[in-house]
Amino acid sequence: MLIEVQLHQTGSIAKTGINHPLNKSSELEFILGATIFDHSSLGIQQLERGSGLGLGFGYKRSIRASSDELRYGIRNEIWLKRVYWENLMNGEIESGFTRVLAIQPTILIGYEFKIKKHLHLFPSLAAGIEANTIIKGVPVKQGFIGLAGVAIILQK
Repeated sequence: MLIEVQLHQTGSIAKTGINHPLNKSSELEFILGATIFDHSSLGIQQLERGSGLGLGFGYKRSIRASSDELRYGIRNEIWLKRVYWENLMNGEIESGFTRVLAIQPTILIGYEFKIKKHLHLFPSLAAGIEANTIIKGVPVKQGFIGLAGVAIILQK
């Protein structure tokens, strides 16, 4: 089981999931998450903020260094987000909501520290692309995403 928090340039993500070992040096991850964000001046619209729910899967490999491990891998997550947007045009505010289904493939690297026999800490960095595949409403921010996170991993 894992509990993870990630920060990115416009918000934060909280995740929980399970790790399934394939062998001594690789594992699969299955993840559920929730995000909140405020795109500020980085959005297509003048104001974009919202939240969403996501699920994902990943694959990680490790290079052992004593009892700790350097880990690298890939993840793919799908996010269903609701974005509130606003624009100020000719002194009038135009606003509304957009629903987005976003696909977010990333690569990640981190170092897993063994705290206790069944308790590990995994700080990580990830980078990828967030692509809005289905949009109901006006276009909203998509593109590069960089993430810094930390996970607590409970192993059997």
